[in-house]
Amino acid sequence: PSEEDLAAYHAENAVRYSAPEYRKAVVALFRREDLLGGIEAPEEELQELYEFRKALYETPETRTVRIATFADEAAARATADRLGAGESFETVVGDAVVTRENVEQGDILDPKVGEAAFSVETGAATEPIDGAFAWSIAKVDAITPATVTPYEDVREALKAEYVADDAEVALYDLIDAFEAARDGGAGVREAAAAAGVDVIEIAAVDAQGLTPDGAPVENVPSAALEEIFTLPLDEISDMTDLNRDGDAFVVVSEDATPSTLRPLEQVRQTVEADWRSDRQEALLRAAAETMVEAARASGGLVKATEAQDRTVLSKTVNRATFDEAFSASFLNQIFNAATGDIAFAPARLGDSFVVAEIAGIVPPSLVGAEAEIARIAEEISNDNGAALIDTYLTALQADYTVRVNQQQLSILFPNEN
Repeated sequence: PSEEDLAAYHAENAVRYSAPEYRKAVVALFRREDLLGGIEAPEEELQELYEFRKALYETPETRTVRIATFADEAAARATADRLGAGESFETVVGDAVVTRENVEQGDILDPKVGEAAFSVETGAATEPIDGAFAWSIAKVDAITPATVTPYEDVREALKAEYVADDAEVALYDLIDAFEAARDGGAGVREAAAAAGVDVIEIAAVDAQGLTPDGAPVENVPSAALEEIFTLPLDEISDMTDLNRDGDAFVVVSEDATPSTLRPLEQVRQTVEADWRSDRQEALLRAAAETMVEAARASGGLVKATEAQDRTVLSKTVNRATFDEAFSASFLNQIFNAATGDIAFAPARLGDSFVVAEIAGIVPPSLVGAEAEIARIAEEISNDNGAALIDTYLTALQADYTVRVNQQQLSILFPNEN
């Protein structure tokens, strides 16, 4: 390219070769994680927290119990006498029992039976119980003792929770102190100093979060960078939440350097490479268009290429063809064309164009596809049916007011969310 070509191309594509707008900004960042390291967890308070929550660390005793019921007290005592004489529970009672495996005392429906079953040792049977529903005798087959997770095993988790909770309180205190200073007329730097928060000074950043040397700005959330370019200059943002942890930020843009066109000498290599690439594409496109016109005028691609000493390749393609020549958009052209039509497009890979003549169309074969066709037909039918039902329900809701009594639903279905 000549100097005039490059200068014209540089001017015509000014946006491509312009430096972006840069802004100078100050960010006050409030993050709970920054406060975690400065919080101590006193041992005595962790132990108090453990004792307060001890029930959460306890696994209650469970038992496997067989319960036999009787028509009256006499039958129950007769059974107890036989058991006392040494006969086995299986011999005296047989299969007429209800077995409850690994249950807590409260899981046994009859409180009296539960209390009695949890008062004897493994292998023992209770005395006859005048239960809430019937006379009963319970035999304990197995006992799993209650356990308590020791303090040492949960100390670190308790400490992490304690520190996180204190950090959350400290974070809100910082934000309150900052906002109080702002209400008194302080700027971002002054309010941050009053709250004991360090600010982040950004000398220059573009809308993509990059400095003039192309390095990303560190430790500044993307939401804060976006706000820098949203606010007018010198306008301080509101306290803006970052997440559910309570983290937040405040920013102010103090100055802006407008986008400017970089001098040609500074971007000469890039401009020349782009010019060559665009020029090559234009020449290739023109050659392809010429070939298309020649093919249409001469009655086909084969005759058109004979005059140019080119070779025509024959290829059968389908919509899933994937190679260096056929892009998805080119295939779309081909499958929307008729026999004898000419199509052209850039090759999927490489610096070239492809011209194609549709020599013939082979309809798809449906042999062996009967099951798939039936499945698709059923899906379409089901989708249409669902759409009709949705339309009908929408019309009903438009004609009749629908209200949900959530309280009544909770009463009727207490275990449903």
